Formats: sequence, C-alpha cells, structure tokens
Amino acid sequence: MEVLLDRTEYLTLDNIAQSAGVSKRSVQNHLDNIDDWILKNGLIHTLLIRKRGQGVMINSDAMDRLKIQRLLSSKSFSVDADDNKRRLDIIKKLLILEEETTIKSLSEQFYISRGTATSDMEWVKEWLLSYKIELFITQRKGIVTRGTEISYRNAIAGYFDSYKSAETGETIVINKHGRLQENSYKSLTKIYPKDNVDKVKRIIESAEKNFGFFLSEDYYTSLLTHIVICISRLISGNTVPPEFNPPEDEEFPGFVIETTEHIVKRLETTFNIKLPEMEKTYICIHLVGFNALSTEHSSTSEIPKEVRQLALELIKSVDTTIGTNFVSDKILFFGLCLHLKSQVFRLQRDIYFRKASNFQLSENNIDLYQAIAGSSDLYNDICRVRPDEEEILNATCYFLLSLRRSSRHPKALLISNSAIIERMELLEYIEKSLPSVDIVDCCTTYQLKFQTVDEYDFFISMETIDSASEAAEISKKLVIDLSTVDSDHYTEVILDHVSKT
Repeated sequence: MEVLLDRTEYLTLDNIAQSAGVSKRSVQNHLDNIDDWILKNGLIHTLLIRKRGQGVMINSDAMDRLKIQRLLSSKSFSVDADDNKRRLDIIKKLLILEEETTIKSLSEQFYISRGTATSDMEWVKEWLLSYKIELFITQRKGIVTRGTEISYRNAIAGYFDSYKSAETGETIVINKHGRLQENSYKSLTKIYPKDNVDKVKRIIESAEKNFGFFLSEDYYTSLLTHIVICISRLISGNTVPPEFNPPEDEEFPGFVIETTEHIVKRLETTFNIKLPEMEKTYICIHLVGFNALSTEHSSTSEIPKEVRQLALELIKSVDTTIGTNFVSDKILFFGLCLHLKSQVFRLQRDIYFRKASNFQLSENNIDLYQAIAGSSDLYNDICRVRPDEEEILNATCYFLLSLRRSSRHPKALLISNSAIIERMELLEYIEKSLPSVDIVDCCTTYQLKFQTVDEYDFFISMETIDSASEAAEISKKLVIDLSTVDSDHYTEVILDHVSKT
C-alpha cells in the first residue's frame, strides 16, 4: 500500500516487489486481499485498479489517503484480524518472553505454511523497526531482536495497545479499572501478575496525592507500563546492559526528583527489591514531560523558551497558510505550549507512547491538518525533534478545539481524563448521536479547576468529580454524569437531562 500510494502511475508486480523488498508471490498474495482490507476499513473513496498489460495502481481521495497512512503507520492493523493477533503473538514471543524461534517453529506452532510464517515475519520486522528494534537471524538462536532499553520499553507499551486494538476494535471504551481502561488493564495482566499491576497503580496514585498532581490516562498508562516492566525484570533477576543506560548528564527539576524518590521508595518496600540508578532515571524521564507536573496554570513562564517559540511559530504558520486568526486565541497558545513541553522532551529522548486510534478528521478539517504537517520542519528547526504523524494529529486537535470555542451555539464542556485524540473521538461520537449538542471544548478533571465555568451552558463528565472544590465551581450548572453509563445509553441520558432543564 505504501508503494502504491507514493506513485500515480501503474506499477507491475515486479516493480512493487523490488520497491517493497519482498517476493513477487508475496505481492500477489497481498493484492488479493487489499479489496477486503479497503472495505473493512471503510475506505469508500479508495479503489485498487488492475489493468492487464500495465499493472496496478491505487485511486484514492485526500481523506482516504490520510486514513490509510494512519492505519499503516500504527502497525497495529493487517488485512485480516486473525493474522493481526497471530503476528502480535509472534511479537510477544520475541519481545516480552524473549523466546528463540525460527520460521519452521512458527509454522508448526500456529499451523500455517512456511510462506505465511515468512510473510508474518516481514510484518513483524516492519512493526519492530517503527520502534527502532532490529530483527535478525543467528546460527544458534534463530530469529532474535536487538535494540536499546528505551526501544524495548516503547515497543512493549506499543504491543499492549496494539493487542487491545486487534482484540476489540472498539473506539469508545466505557468500562474502566480505576484510571486504566478495562482493555488496557486486561492486556497488562495477561502478561504480568495482576497483584503486581494493582500495587504499582496504588503507588503512582499515592504519589499524585502526596505531591498534588494528576496524570491523564495516556501518561498514567505509559508510566504504569514502564514500572511494571521494570519490576518484572528485576524480580526475575534480569539486568540491563550498561550501554543501554540513559544519559548521565540528565538534569531534572527538584519536584520531579522528589516525586521519583517517593515512587522508588514505595516500590522497593513493596516488592523487596533495589532499583538501580538507571531505573530511577527512567522514572524521572517519564515524569518530567507530563503536563500534570507543570506548576504554571495562568502563564507560560516555566515553559522553555524554545517550546513557546515553537507554539507561536506553528500558530503563525497555520494562519499564514490557510488565512485564519488562531494567533488571537490565548487558550490555544497556552494549551499547545503545555502539550509541546511534554512531547518535545519525550521526543528528544526517544520516549513515546503510541496509541492505536480510529479518530478521523472530517473533510472540512483536512486543510488544517495539512497546514500543520507542512509546518512540521519548525519542530526540528526550533527544538531539534522530528514529529511523527501521531504528533501532527495531536497538534491538530488543539487547533480544532480553538475552532469550536468560537462557536455561538449553546456551549458544553466535556470532562474526561483520556488522551487528547480519545477525547476528540468521544466528543464527535456524542455529537454524531445528538446533532443538537455542541461540545466546544474538553479538559481533564485536573484542568477543570482552571476553567472559566461561566463560559459553558452545561457539562458532560466521563469521570466522577470527587473534589469538593471542583464540584462547587460547576454546581450551579447542569452536569451530566456519564462515568457509569454504557455508550449505548449516552443519547437518552443526555437528552433526559437537557429536557428537564
């Protein structure tokens, strides 16, 4: 698909095989399944054209091309769901269980042909490369992996999210296990002891309570996953080679160091282990980028100068490209600064937490996405990082919220602790069911205390609002609590509340 998307002319099977680095037979097998893949993913404006004597080509509009790129870059989708699960099980063997394997043993274990096993390994190789992990064959051990410690932990976190996506295919997930979505919790406890996961959850939440901060769901899951992996390795006696240690010259704010020391002390006492300095450094790296640890709430004085410059230049570039006036939106600038402070730090250190998502931009917003993508060199010019497609989409979401805030219709605020893209998915999911409801902004429960509540006519909350001060601020407004409501009943619950007022 990537080869076909890059070309506008017909390509022969030989052309595609050479460009993709696979056999001609593999190309033929994949082409035979592409029509089904296009149908399954709702690509209604995409067509695979075959012409005798000339070859094949993809005919697709801009919106479908964007969706295809997102599906391919996620590395969590394949032509067939069963293939997807099998390939992820192979990743589990190589990455988490660290088992030796061969094409022959994979063929026998999964009851597939050697050709299919070879095709699976090509897919696995590409998936691992997206996390900077190499796949190679040795004479004694067979197929093995090689990468840095950060690469392995990024990939393991990506595996959990990819497996969840392959298993359910759900966009909106309601059931939660504390801060974690139920599927995230299940995927973690399939690999690691449930008791260990629960203990780590309590330790992180204890740190939040003691130091007065809050991690949104995506960052919480990322930190939890890292610590659970770390604990598992230490308990089993595994050590990390010295060359995989993080940089020794890292400097962290005092608040981050204090928070890390609290977490480390609790971990060592709870699991009767000793965490080496490198593990403490990794926890600091995970914490320092979190927006929740920012002490500034009304100014950007504590945000690095280059991050503020990037936010401003990005906004100016979008305004110049599509003729908008985003530069006048101070909420956009502040929100983008907080987002970039986290993302730039993590991208500079190769730490990221990729999320498989089905969120799609509407055709009306494709120009906005393309304007931000066209300005992506600013990331490298100012902050020396290269944004991936997911980061471009994240940034686009902040601009979309700015457009919503300019709406003159009755305004609602969505309260959710999920990641920005998942909040946008939820926002559009509700609006699709209830066109009369106009949700113009979204925030976490932690950010709620900094919202000007008078600007909204009512609130839709996916979380239980525990704080008395938070509840007092919005007590005079209509608050629709969906924290215990199944998604099938969103419409009737919202309509019922709104009709009564």
